[in-house]
Amino acid sequence: MLMRLRIATFSAAALLATAVAASTPLPLLDVRMGYSPAAVKMLARIGAPSSITLTSGQSVRQLIEQRCGIVDPAYVAALVHENRIAKPSLTAEDLEQSAPGVTFAFPYCLKVAAIPRAVGTTPIAKQYDQQNVPLDANALHQALTAARAITARPLSTLRQFAGSGQAGSDRGFLATEMARLFLRENPQMKGLNLHPQDVVNVVPEERVETVPIRDDLSLEEAKALVAEIDGASSSDATLAELIDDATLLPGECQGADSADWPLPMAALHQALEDLRTKRPANLAANLPMPQILLIDTGYDPAMGPPAIPGDAFGRLAGPDPESLAVYPGINTVEPARMDANPPGDLPSRPHGGEVAAILLGARFLTVDPSELPRPKLTFASIAGTATDGRPYLNVGAIRHAFSVAVNNDVKIVNASVAAMRERDDFIRLIANTKRVLLVTAAGNVASGQQDFTPATLSWPGSLGGNQGAAVLISVGAHDPSGKLLYFSRKGKELDLLAPGCLIPTYSLDASNHVIKVSRNGTSYAAPIVSMVAAILSRETLSASQIKDRLLISGDVDERVATVSWSGSRLNVRKALSIYRDYVEYDERQSDGTMITKTLTGKLTSRKNQIILCEGQVVAQNDLRKLVRSIDPTDPSVPGVWRGWARPAGTSLNSAIGKLERCPVATTTAMGKPLELDGDDGKHVIIPLANIRDFVARMRN
Repeated sequence: MLMRLRIATFSAAALLATAVAASTPLPLLDVRMGYSPAAVKMLARIGAPSSITLTSGQSVRQLIEQRCGIVDPAYVAALVHENRIAKPSLTAEDLEQSAPGVTFAFPYCLKVAAIPRAVGTTPIAKQYDQQNVPLDANALHQALTAARAITARPLSTLRQFAGSGQAGSDRGFLATEMARLFLRENPQMKGLNLHPQDVVNVVPEERVETVPIRDDLSLEEAKALVAEIDGASSSDATLAELIDDATLLPGECQGADSADWPLPMAALHQALEDLRTKRPANLAANLPMPQILLIDTGYDPAMGPPAIPGDAFGRLAGPDPESLAVYPGINTVEPARMDANPPGDLPSRPHGGEVAAILLGARFLTVDPSELPRPKLTFASIAGTATDGRPYLNVGAIRHAFSVAVNNDVKIVNASVAAMRERDDFIRLIANTKRVLLVTAAGNVASGQQDFTPATLSWPGSLGGNQGAAVLISVGAHDPSGKLLYFSRKGKELDLLAPGCLIPTYSLDASNHVIKVSRNGTSYAAPIVSMVAAILSRETLSASQIKDRLLISGDVDERVATVSWSGSRLNVRKALSIYRDYVEYDERQSDGTMITKTLTGKLTSRKNQIILCEGQVVAQNDLRKLVRSIDPTDPSVPGVWRGWARPAGTSLNSAIGKLERCPVATTTAMGKPLELDGDDGKHVIIPLANIRDFVARMRN
């Protein structure tokens, strides 16, 4: 769903003003271009400048690098021109030295940011040359082989200040800046001996960004200036959307007052105890929880305890590569702004804090921090303010925020936003990312079509499922009965469902006081999955291993078996049973009745085989999940065997694949029974036909 105004927060006059403003296009342009000095000059001409007063120790040069990524000679010339009236005689020394208390006008720039790319067979220097981007390959080679930094060239060498300097001095200056950027973006590199499969961060050939237009230009004038640049184009801005609070239909979400909603606390306590007692000796007893980045509206500092305790914040590195300063939040629309405080008049501005409070379980988690330490939360606001004062959500800022996670010690990203533009760019970004898991809300629909269609493939929610995105989990929403909620997206692009209605959390009222609220929507289901993912990350599982675990460990029944790729709902007890096999099965009693039992232990019949679907043979050692899926509300619906397995002979952590589904009525699971040594000391033999749900452990 789009961002919605929460009526209680706004006066009638404010709503009227918003309605009038909505009829006027925002002074924003989407600009597509490659990197070039001409493009830098054009952006400085059309983009809204910023007035910044330097603080102690700050220089103009430092701020240029923080805001723009590099110090481009074309940008320096634009800055001198922008300040020509107030400071008509700026020198290189003026820009190099600290000038606390002095205010400068900084022209607009797009931060030069590298993106992951497989090296292939083309040398890095040649790749840059093909893009006509200068790179000091000699200095880069020496720096990599000697493990030392590249010294920045002084501004006095620029033609802007040197007068009759050499014709190539500016290009050489830029080549050095690009080499320094390459070093910063690739700290893991120890030399230039690369292989085709290696991934490095390089300047992209082309990018699309939303540019706020300065107030002395019309949109048409700005478009004309963009058109003058070879290879550049522009269009009216396409904005990101917030996946916000959904409206419940009458009678929806019955049972949300249960103590087991949204998470069963007894099951969580037992799962945590099992992790503590079954964890291998080579893992530390007090493993830290990972750092999580929330891509959302941001974080309002008013959302303090009990919503978000002071010790719940993590730290992100700032934009100054030479600084050791760290911050709990950033704004990825304005790269030099190191806070995530959303604009005051942004609709649903407390949303990021609401999601954070759910991720921490602030209102429903009854677990002592000694039993489960809090994850460390950081925030990335994708909200900006146009030159006419109206707030908006920036599409490119989503990609920048994910890159921040990759470049910091962030293991999990939680996203509650959606965009249509730049889908392919984001796919390429996550395709080369292995260390960060992205948990994203799948999206809400007001009514009607819940499946994604070619016209509604908003990302990142539509990038889940079996599409190669092994580090992305798309989350839909279910109610307390286990049924898909009417507003939730569904389809093969989703990975699994999680509780998504009447989720208890905190928000802010009109006076900025913390209040208790209940929310509905996939953006409130996603942080519950992120919470469980964080616990799995704590056990040192990788991003792809966490996704596989959540796919195979969920609850499956025929009401939801086809609404997502896994066909399941999050089950915290099964998900966290990574050191023990987990099985639910029917056991016949002496009076002939059947009761359902649950057992955790270790499978001892690993060499035995299971035969499904008239010849589908799987060794029990390779079986990851086998479930007898039924419709608990309608006995007339045929039961189905569903399951997952890993390739034969591979390790416990290998990638998994779906088994062919088999109707229970016509296909009996054949083969020898499962045998397990239970944690209670008993050896149990379970006929295959009695299995309700088997979930294999991930580690010995």
